[in-house]
Amino acid sequence: MSIKHKKTQQKVSLSKKLSAYSAIACASLLTSSPVNAGVYYTDVNPDGVLNGAGDYDIDLNNSGGRNFTININSQSIKIKNQVATRFFGKDVKADMIPGTGTMPIPVTFFKNAAYALDSNQTLSSSGLWPNNNEVILQDTYNSNQIGKFTDGTSKFLGVKFNINGNDANYGWVRLTVASDGSSLTVHDYAYNSEVNAAIETSIPSKNTAPVLSDLDANIQTDGNPIVIDSDVTVSDAELDNADCYDGAKISLGRHDNGVYDPNDIFSNTGNLGSLVEGNSFTLNGETIGTVDSNSGGLLELSFNANATSDKVDEVLQSITYSNSNEANGAQVTLDFIFDDGNLNAGNTNIGDQGYGDSTVSVLTTLQFVKANTTKTNTHSIPTMNEYGLMILAMIIMVSSTRRMRNQEEKI
Repeated sequence: MSIKHKKTQQKVSLSKKLSAYSAIACASLLTSSPVNAGVYYTDVNPDGVLNGAGDYDIDLNNSGGRNFTININSQSIKIKNQVATRFFGKDVKADMIPGTGTMPIPVTFFKNAAYALDSNQTLSSSGLWPNNNEVILQDTYNSNQIGKFTDGTSKFLGVKFNINGNDANYGWVRLTVASDGSSLTVHDYAYNSEVNAAIETSIPSKNTAPVLSDLDANIQTDGNPIVIDSDVTVSDAELDNADCYDGAKISLGRHDNGVYDPNDIFSNTGNLGSLVEGNSFTLNGETIGTVDSNSGGLLELSFNANATSDKVDEVLQSITYSNSNEANGAQVTLDFIFDDGNLNAGNTNIGDQGYGDSTVSVLTTLQFVKANTTKTNTHSIPTMNEYGLMILAMIIMVSSTRRMRNQEEKI
């Protein structure tokens, strides 16, 4: 007995260790790079294009204002209208003609030239941030093309600006300047919302929105508890890759602009533990999340690091619905919402899974058909009770006929 007990203890201990390791691995797989923490990204779609002449305003933090303007004309492509903004670069007197080194330029032509940065470079306080009102991307001096944005490929423009007060925020704009200076294309831009925090010149990956599959669009119920869908599944590229749904959430409630019905009751079945608001919930005895809400007709569950893809699917397949207050023939439409938990304060925030949409919502309609409802039919076959009455009536008629015949014979 003691040997079995020791083996059992070893198995439990190993299970706990594996569970703990799984949680740590999950957390590390779904954590954004520190250099991109707090980064907000905007994809200019379609690309902003200037041909020949014109202005393009850049609003890095999408505040509705303008941080600076990129101007293109027949002679140059330059930056103007900058407000408390500097650009990663150097004065125009040094290394300005591509491939030829330094060209002597008089002080009267003194300008700053923004550097055309490649991917994976870090922008921080240690960079070159000269203070000058006129900054060029490309210009002409004595018929020579000067500037760093001259090879016709997409490059990053490093930006230092401030959102509040004198504190510095760092960002970038990715753009392409035609080699002959005839056009400018703005592709995207980003900035770090954390004060004095660095940012990397790199295009973030796009978060893949989750997908709910095999959720029945129409379900019949008599009002008693019924499994909403026994084969519904969810998939999410980033979470499935890590096989960890830590931070993901599901929400069920009426599709009625946030107005829920307290008579809608959500509960558990199968291996899913009870769903008590404010408590953790379990699957097969293992805690895999928290019940954020289960009252007033709204169910919200949050998953923890123990929640794998298969476990989440089983939870979705083990939620029941009931409502004893609906009339026969009534229809109720539920919002079945899944949020992958990407740390998104908005569509531009780069979360731990990338930027972009993080939720999927699917509607399912429940039609109430009460169990004791029967349909009438004018040409229906008589019931057993009706048959009984008919037979009794026939017996009485036969008996009466025989009596009448007997009486006639006696007469």
